[in-house]
Amino acid sequence: MEKQREKYPNSVTWWENYVKKKIRYIFMTEGKERARDDKMMENFYYNCIYDILQEPTQPREMSARLHELKAKIIRLHNKRMQTMTDRCKRP
Repeated sequence: MEKQREKYPNSVTWWENYVKKKIRYIFMTEGKERARDDKMMENFYYNCIYDILQEPTQPREMSARLHELKAKIIRLHNKRMQTMTDRCKRP
């Protein structure tokens, strides 16, 4: 980073042109990774639901397991929606 700083006339232009872009890039990358992980987890939960429905189990046990997975999917969705609404509220 020090080598990049030498290319700019002062620390303010270095901060505005180099550091801010790097910080933005890091946050965008983290957001993409988090979204990918959430989508993979959601797909895993849906696969679990499908597997439960294919198994010959008692209805009461099946219902309890399905409700647990449904709650996990709803939590993932709510977390995703919360971050979206937080972004909309920022000026």
